[in-house]
Parts: sequence; structure tokens; C-alpha cells
Amino acid sequence: MLRDKSSSWRASPSSRRWRTLALAAALALGAAGSGDGECGLPRPELLALRSARLRDDPASGMRELERRLVWEDGPTARLRVDTSGAPGPRPVPNASLAAVWLDQLYAPHPVLVHAKPAVLARLGLDEGVAASEAFSQVFGGCAIPSGVVPFAHAYSGHQFGHWAGQLGDGRALSLGVVAGQGVSAAGLSLEIALKGAGTTPFSRRGDGRAALGNLVRELVADTALVALGVPCVRSLALVASFEPKDAIWRDSLRPARRAGAARPSETGGTRDGQSVWLRACSCVSLPLSCALARCSSRRAHSRPIR
Repeated sequence: MLRDKSSSWRASPSSRRWRTLALAAALALGAAGSGDGECGLPRPELLALRSARLRDDPASGMRELERRLVWEDGPTARLRVDTSGAPGPRPVPNASLAAVWLDQLYAPHPVLVHAKPAVLARLGLDEGVAASEAFSQVFGGCAIPSGVVPFAHAYSGHQFGHWAGQLGDGRALSLGVVAGQGVSAAGLSLEIALKGAGTTPFSRRGDGRAALGNLVRELVADTALVALGVPCVRSLALVASFEPKDAIWRDSLRPARRAGAARPSETGGTRDGQSVWLRACSCVSLPLSCALARCSSRRAHSRPIR
């Protein structure tokens, strides 16, 4: 709060809010008007460009990462997908998933903050792979493995005692489903989601991003829950950007570091909220029980992993 020694004037809440908006606008304009020229490309083209550069560099580890991740048919093979690609928040009728491309970081080299060896092993990875440039790029949302098309889940339900209509993953994008590896995950199908990877049709008024501090707290919390024997969705890795143009604004005049978290969870079909959405929207013309049987060939709900 500002105070002039020669007067008793203090900045009002409205003036402080205006300064916050002005600083955020200046940052956004500066980011849009500078850089290497790639940021003006559409999301799919920029992702393809970065991914191709990683594959062409033997030292990046991209080819090894793609070799180890064994992709399976996921929800996109069993649920209806909206592929219109229209930008911004919007209704997504007649579909349970929406194909969405990741919103890349400006930072050319995202920083791996932490990776959990036990969760890496479930995907057939190790700490050597986690230390590669490709790992930070892929799980930081800046590149995608060959053949992967990210998507966001639609779901619905009640909030604060009222029907909320269409909800969905507002800042989480799924890369797809991989086969679990190792003793503890053999035979499992693990869906990898990136939190803070950009806007989706379900973002409403959000920016689709996540702050580093918030994701660190979540990473610590799920570690504690697992230690206490409580099943939960575990964080695989935390990747952050320290590039000023990636800064995000929340509740203060100071920018927060933008980060992303990768989370694998056991999956086998639809979520509870998706069952409600299937019943509420017009994409299901047959009884709900039949629709769910067609959507999921294994289990009817996603489950967390330990």
C-alpha cells in the first residue's frame, strides 16, 4: 500500500486493482510483441515444430522417451470426441471429450523441479530419462510424443447445492493412456494428465495455468497421503518456467512462476461426473447403462494409484 508523506491519501482497492490489471496487460503486450517469432504459430504447429527439433537432436532423449512409453487405446477410442477446435470457453454438446492442443511455455528450456522415482517406474521410466531435455519438454507441455492428440474431459454435476451444467477439465489436459510397467503397475492402464497446460473449452473464466507454489503444495500433500496409506492420484513430475514472459498473475502485484504437473492415474472408462454428463446431454440416445457399457470395456470409473 502506498502512502505520501505530505498527505493522508492511500491507494483505494479499486486503484490497486487497476494497477494490477495495467501491469498484467503490459506484460501480455510485451510477450506478444517479442520473442523468436514462433509464438505467433497455432498451437499444433508450434508443438510439432518443437517435437521435431527434439527428435532431430540425439542428445535430447526424445526418441528414448517415445520408445519407453507404450501407448494404448484410451477414452478417445470409446467416447465421443469434439474435434471442432474452436478457441475459448464454449459449450461442448454431444461429446464427452474435447481435443485441445497444449499452450506452450515461452521458456525454451523448462526446468524439472522434481520427479518421483516410484511413479516413474510405473511408466517404465527412470531418473536418467527424467533428466533429459525431452522429459521436461513433454511433461512441461511444450512438446508431444508422436501420434499423441491431447484432450480434455467433460463432466457435470452439482456445485453448492445447485445443478452446474457443463463443467470439465479447465486446466488439465490428458496426453493419453500408457501401459503400466514394473511389478506394482503391470497390467494397469495409466492416463497421463498435465495440470496447468493451458485453456480448454471448459476453462470458463480461467487462464488454464498453474502457479509453482500451488503445485508444490499438491505434490507434498499427495506424498503425505500415500505415506499414510490413503489412495490418491500421484504427481509424476513438476516442471516450471523461470522465463519472465511466462509469469502469471494471481492475488498480488508480484507475478507467480508458471508450472505444470504430470499425473498418471489408473483408468478404465468414464468418471462419475461423465456418467452424469452422458445422462444430461443429448449425445446418448440409448439407455445410460448401455451407453456406459459401450464406453468402457473394463471398469466404469477411474481410480487413483498408490
